[in-house]
Amino acid sequence: MTESRDVNWEARYLDAIEARLGSLEQGQAALRAEVVALRAEVKQDIGALRAEVKQDAGALRAEVKGEIGAFRSEMRQELRALHRQIWGLAAGIVLAVISVWLKDLA
Repeated sequence: MTESRDVNWEARYLDAIEARLGSLEQGQAALRAEVVALRAEVKQDIGALRAEVKQDAGALRAEVKGEIGAFRSEMRQELRALHRQIWGLAAGIVLAVISVWLKDLA
């Protein structure tokens, strides 16, 4: 009788271990499924972030190009104004020299 009790105890113990292993395998499978789902979600989020960054970069690029264009236009206007001032000054000097030269001749 002790042998049958020992056998029953061992069988129950082995059954409990097998049940626990089955439960662990199910839990492991569930965790794997969660990891796969999380990976897919992360990939989707990364794709959305990349698209957003590209869009923002494009907007910033356009803004910088606009600023550069405005700066170049402003510089051109300043250079033209300076160019006119230089030619006006040169013409004034020439007229003054001619005026003095004509006074000396008279």
